[in-house]
Amino acid sequence: MLPSTAASSRRDTARERQAGMSSLSMKDVIAAPKMAQLVASQIRKRIVSGELVAGQFLPFEAELVTNYRTSKPIIREALRILETEGLIEVRRGGRAGAQVLEPSISYVARSVGVMLQHRATSVADVWEARSILECDAVEILAASHRASDVRSLRSTAARIHSRLDAPEVFSLEAIDFHEELVKLTRNKTMHVLTQALHEIVSAEMKLAQQRATPAQVATGHLRAARAQTKLIQLIADGDTTHAVELWRRHMNAVGDILVRTVGPAYVIDIVE
Repeated sequence: MLPSTAASSRRDTARERQAGMSSLSMKDVIAAPKMAQLVASQIRKRIVSGELVAGQFLPFEAELVTNYRTSKPIIREALRILETEGLIEVRRGGRAGAQVLEPSISYVARSVGVMLQHRATSVADVWEARSILECDAVEILAASHRASDVRSLRSTAARIHSRLDAPEVFSLEAIDFHEELVKLTRNKTMHVLTQALHEIVSAEMKLAQQRATPAQVATGHLRAARAQTKLIQLIADGDTTHAVELWRRHMNAVGDILVRTVGPAYVIDIVE
């Protein structure tokens, strides 16, 4: 009986050891991503604060391991997170290593686009949000602007209006005027939100132009050019009420055209 008891005891001990190893392994699986996220967060803060500038290389892997008192797998996962966010590029060959990139709105826009697609957001919904942002921007600009703001708007409008004979170019460049309206408010949050919607708005305008007749496109562009010219003058005059009314009417009219030409489309239908 003793040998049998000893064998049973050994089996129990083996099971306990295996269970302990499994438990430790699971903790490691949970802890590693958390640690990698913490390391990525610290490096991210150094990038966005300007401590690490675009073009600069991060220390080599061994040094990062020492600096953050962690392991190579965790450092590699942290770098993968930052590369996914577009904050670094892991280069190979020559000067290998992780090179800091300039933070780009394209990564934010991609995430916003995916979220809007997932939530079955309509084209009309996106345009309504854009209209709200721009009308608020017009109110801010008309109430408080610099002479250089008006000059900048007139310069942008003149460049866009010179493209009236090239409908496809006009449609794409006209979006610059809309973005500049928001940018000139100097409200960084509004500007980022507008930029994040840029790709979707561009896709909306492109699809609408493809489905409209040449005459409809030409008429729409002329109306847009006139609305821009009138708006700039109202902003220059500080006429907040009429500037907002004008731009709201213009954005609503364009929105109605989008709905008629594009139909009940959703973001997932127009963004690749």
